[in-house]
Amino acid sequence: MNDKLSLTIIIVNYNSSEYTMKCLDSIEDSVQNRCFVKNIVVVDNNSNKEDIKDLSNRKDIQFILNHENVGFAKACNQGARLAKGDYLLFLNPDTILQTDTIEKSIISYKEMEQEGIGALGVQIRDIENNIMRTCSRFPSNFYFLMKCLGINRLILKWNQFMVEWDHMNSQNVDEVMGAYFLVSTKIFNELNGFDERFFVYYDEVDFCYRLVEQGYHSYFCSDTYITHDAGGTSRKVKAKRLFYEWRSRILFMQKHHGNRKAKYSIAIVRLEVISRRIYHTFKPVLFDFSELIEAYDKFNTWVKHYKEQYKKRGEVKL
Repeated sequence: MNDKLSLTIIIVNYNSSEYTMKCLDSIEDSVQNRCFVKNIVVVDNNSNKEDIKDLSNRKDIQFILNHENVGFAKACNQGARLAKGDYLLFLNPDTILQTDTIEKSIISYKEMEQEGIGALGVQIRDIENNIMRTCSRFPSNFYFLMKCLGINRLILKWNQFMVEWDHMNSQNVDEVMGAYFLVSTKIFNELNGFDERFFVYYDEVDFCYRLVEQGYHSYFCSDTYITHDAGGTSRKVKAKRLFYEWRSRILFMQKHHGNRKAKYSIAIVRLEVISRRIYHTFKPVLFDFSELIEAYDKFNTWVKHYKEQYKKRGEVKL
């Protein structure tokens, strides 16, 4: 390993210190006797005091304590401002690294910089060691509608996620999952970091989209992997998770495709609620219908507020 390569690792914690501690231990195992990791920054988004007691006392990290939940994108940007390395690695707390993960991924990134790499992700496996289909095409209302109607289960290429591909080979992709997101500090600053209007979800999607606009690309590296306990930090807040996914979806479409397509996206969300309700009739054990209603209520309240803000600014309403 070239000792000139230096890396800052950033993890956002929110009532998930049990996962974060295990993740930090795996980082230590992954970088033993290697000096290229300059610092590890953990940003806490106002977790309860009991959750962060042990985490805040760790000596191997820089710890930032927010007094409110500022969202994932903003917390990542906070951590990035403390970067001492040439590269930034944004890492989910519910991930476990292999001993070669950091080394292989940063070498791959360095080797491909002349080819215009912007962001790099690695193979991600679930806790049963199954390879997850995590790379995606850029969002569109077509993919949202196909998911809503369940057609993407029949025609795999009509799925935003690249589920028809086994993720066994390395290649350029539209976007890589933010659970392991490697980017050069230079490029991250060039793009002004993550867009903080995305409280959670779609922050890395938006970043990858802007990379392409600036002439870069995202790359999936299959030579190494991490283990990801998917949803491990958000299982207890399913309604909020669904609401934030819907909200970020609308914000992305409005930002990159305009008000008209954002309006169509809102209509698809409403249709999705109906389709989920019908599906729940036949598969009630898969989710709690009350959580769907809670998420939809939050979404409707937000849409109303969002439209009012547009009207106050004298802009075209959604």
